Amino acid sequence: RAALGRPWLVGEIAADLAGGGAPALLGPDLADAAIEHYEFLLSALGPDKGLRHARKHVLAYLEEAARRGGDGGEAIRLVTSEAPQTVISGLRCAFAGVSGPWFTAAAAHGSAGLSPGQDQRSIEVAA
Repeated sequence: RAALGRPWLVGEIAADLAGGGAPALLGPDLADAAIEHYEFLLSALGPDKGLRHARKHVLAYLEEAARRGGDGGEAIRLVTSEAPQTVISGLRCAFAGVSGPWFTAAAAHGSAGLSPGQDQRSIEVAA
């Protein structure tokens, strides 16, 4: 569930566990990951079923973009769109406003109230 709307999260966790740390992710990187996942759903499930299944993911992507300072305002239009190119263009626009870089701790713990540039260490020291 933590990866819903954040398909890059698994890669970040794997990089952290491998000891290399995850690279900083910028808005276009986040958009690319969301679009890659969206396109995978369409190809794996077929256009009709894929579009229906992808709706919850598209909404979660837009919510994540808005949480990070991007534009999530087109949610209804994109979630109900049956035109993949419209959704892809909308996702690029939504994440275009995301400033970065977003590091692993901020992305992984965003629901815990971390802001851009704040990491887990500052939470642990304060606790």
